[in-house]
Amino acid sequence: MKAGEFLKKITNNPFTEFTSIYANLDGKLVPITAIKPDRENNLIFFSQNKKQELSMRKIYSILLLHENRTIYFWNGGNKIKIYGYRITGNKIIF
Repeated sequence: MKAGEFLKKITNNPFTEFTSIYANLDGKLVPITAIKPDRENNLIFFSQNKKQELSMRKIYSILLLHENRTIYFWNGGNKIKIYGYRITGNKIIF
C-alpha cells in the first residue's frame, strides 16, 4: 500500500479521530513509535521499546510528505509489506 493511499483512507471520515497506529504482533498491540524512509524509496514503520507512540498529527504529516512511497513494518530483521489495516475503536491496527 502506498502512503498516499493509506492517508486518503484514514482521513476519509472527518468525524473519526484516531489515537495512533498499532501493529498486531502475536496477538499483542504494539504502538508505532517511528516512521522513516529507507534507501529503497520505501516508508518504514517502527516500534521501539520504551518510546512514546507517534501522535496522529505527526503520522499525517509524514504520510503527506512521502505519499508516493510504499509502506512497510519493521519487525526484528524483516520488512513486512503492509497491504491493509483494520480499525478498532479509535485505533488503526496493521
